Amino acid sequence: SPPTIVDSDEEQASGLMVDGRFEVFQSPHPCAGGFKGEVPSSFVLSNGELLGKILVRITSKKLSRKWKPMFFAITNDRINLYESSQAYEASQPPKRVIRMHSCMYIRKPQMKQTYSIVDDGSRVFYTTFRENITNHGGSGSFIPTSQTSFCMDAPWQRICKFGAQNKDEISAFAYSLYSVIEGKRKALAQHTRGSGGGRAAGIGRYQ
Repeated sequence: SPPTIVDSDEEQASGLMVDGRFEVFQSPHPCAGGFKGEVPSSFVLSNGELLGKILVRITSKKLSRKWKPMFFAITNDRINLYESSQAYEASQPPKRVIRMHSCMYIRKPQMKQTYSIVDDGSRVFYTTFRENITNHGGSGSFIPTSQTSFCMDAPWQRICKFGAQNKDEISAFAYSLYSVIEGKRKALAQHTRGSGGGRAAGIGRYQ
């Protein structure tokens, strides 16, 4: 099985000791997904959304690939991607919406210290975001009650690659996504047990 984005059960806890007290975090806060570092100052949590800038891997019509800076807003249901923070502040429609569900996984950036080179030669740490392809396609349009987490053996597709030149930024971003996915998985598992669906599938795995 692919490894979890977190390294241990302890890292999966949604709380941390802060100034001698135990503080509980809610998704989409990165610490709710097990992030132990300091959330980058470039990210802002406002009205239940994690906001900031991220690089998105784009393939053009000429088959060339590049990293495109975009502004993101992560909620407990979706990722909204905007051309800029100004577009978000002006309440313009996002350029892309990725609906979150339990049968997704996000690759942990630190696992292999992977990076690629952008046009200016700078190093970019990146993470891969994937989901199972369900009976009606991806994006969580239909998930069988028997499946509550990502399964590598089931059909899957890559949604996109996210990157950042600062490893703390891409790490915090990945843990934020993980916190939302894990919340979806737990809610679906509870619903499955409550409706007599038997024992739910194991904890979701994210490579």
